Amino acid sequence: MATLCPRCQAPQRPTARFCRMCGASLGEPSLMTTSEGVVRARESAKGSIKGAGEFALPLPWTEEERPRVHAFSPASPLLRLEAFFFDLFLVLGAMLVAVIVAVAVRERLLLVEMALWSALAAGLVWGANHLILCSVRGQSVGMALVGIRIVRADGRPISWGRSLLRHTIGYGLAGLSLGLGFLWMFVDKRGRGWPDLVSGTCVIEEVSDD
Repeated sequence: MATLCPRCQAPQRPTARFCRMCGASLGEPSLMTTSEGVVRARESAKGSIKGAGEFALPLPWTEEERPRVHAFSPASPLLRLEAFFFDLFLVLGAMLVAVIVAVAVRERLLLVEMALWSALAAGLVWGANHLILCSVRGQSVGMALVGIRIVRADGRPISWGRSLLRHTIGYGLAGLSLGLGFLWMFVDKRGRGWPDLVSGTCVIEEVSDD
C-alpha cells in the first residue's frame, strides 16, 4: 500500500526515505497510509466548510451583532421636546416657502392648490429629515441642534429598517393613540415612547470624547 508524506501528504514509493516533494524524512513513526490520509483530508475539509460558515458575510437584511462599546444616558423629555419644535419649525418654513414660490410663479392660487403645495413641501422635508437623516446620522436636524441621537436599545447605530419602522408604524401608532404613545416616555424607565419600543431604539444624549 502506498504511503503519504506526513508533512505535505504527497504519495511516496514504499522504499523512499525522503519525500520527493518537500524533502521531509519518511522514516518517522507518524507516516500515514493512503487511506488514513484520505480520511484525515475529508475531516479537514469538513472543518474548513464549517469554519467558513461561521465567518460568512451577513445577509443584507440581517444586523451584525457587535458588543456595545460606550455607555449612554437617555435623553431628557425637555431635550426631545426642543428637538421636536426645531423639526416642526423646519417643516412649517418649508410649507411657507412652497406657498410663496407657487404664488410668485402662478400669481393666483386656489386654496386647494395652496394646501397641495404645502403638503408636498412638508412631506419632502419630513421624509428627508426623519427617514434619510435619521437613518444615515441617527438624528434629525432638531436632534443635532440639541445634541441627542437615536440608537438601538444596546447603543449601536440605528439601521435603515429600524428607522423606517420607527418613523412610520411607530409614529402612526403613537398618533392614533392621541399622543399617548409619545407621552409613554414619562412612564418607561429608559424614556422610550411607542416608536422606540416598536423599533427597538432609544434616544440618548450625545457625550463628547473630551
